[in-house]
Amino acid sequence: MYYTYKIMNMVTELETELKNVTEEIAACPRGSLMVSEEKTRGVRYFCVSTKNGKRVRKSITSDIELVEALARKAYLKEKKAIIENNIRTLRKAGEEVSDLNSGKVMEGLSPSIRKLPQDLFRKTMDSQDPRAVWAGETYPQSNYKPEAKVHRTSRGLAVRSKSELLIAERLYEYGVPFRYEPAMHIDRYEISPDFTVMTPGGKIFYWEHCGMPGRNDYMKKHKWKMDLYETRGIVPWKNLIVTYDDEDGHIDLAEIDSIITNKLL
Repeated sequence: MYYTYKIMNMVTELETELKNVTEEIAACPRGSLMVSEEKTRGVRYFCVSTKNGKRVRKSITSDIELVEALARKAYLKEKKAIIENNIRTLRKAGEEVSDLNSGKVMEGLSPSIRKLPQDLFRKTMDSQDPRAVWAGETYPQSNYKPEAKVHRTSRGLAVRSKSELLIAERLYEYGVPFRYEPAMHIDRYEISPDFTVMTPGGKIFYWEHCGMPGRNDYMKKHKWKMDLYETRGIVPWKNLIVTYDDEDGHIDLAEIDSIITNKLL
């Protein structure tokens, strides 16, 4: 579902941030920071840790670097707690939220109203089609070598290759909403699938088209990208489409049509 997808996409981003924060905490010095303010001795700093089951307090007032590192650790631990709470909240929301797609709305109407001519509902149904809303939203796009986008589709979209142009045109023909080269983050890397596509049920497919299988450097990067996708559960047997030109640069449009009709409609 559309809203569930958006929520879970937020969860994915938070999980990446949680991983980064957790790794940074692990690299921090042992112990926690304690601050003591005394009238006679002023502000003093202590490192509190546990040794042999006992609480140990060590003065670190003169060790500014350790004070700063433990202060950073305290901040990160609080940030981690907030992220974890946000993930729990969003996951619960994802289970409970309802979409505004036409089918869901029609289910709530009485049988007698549902039998009325569909044209009566068409305007509302079209305007609330979550795929149309999704496709029309602003989204971060890849800024990698924009000068290489030398081909333009019938609707004015600039793409990098003739094969991508043909895929885009096929998606137009079948009425399948898509986004071109949306920027996404996996761990510390920013990558962009060639297309992301939303099905009528709200499921997102990531579509990679490999245009130069005859080049070793290109294929090495392609395989690296496939491995990176897999770390986030983006895999061919679930939500990833991968197509290829042949070694002479030819694309099989019958294959493209089959993928669209069998997976995306």
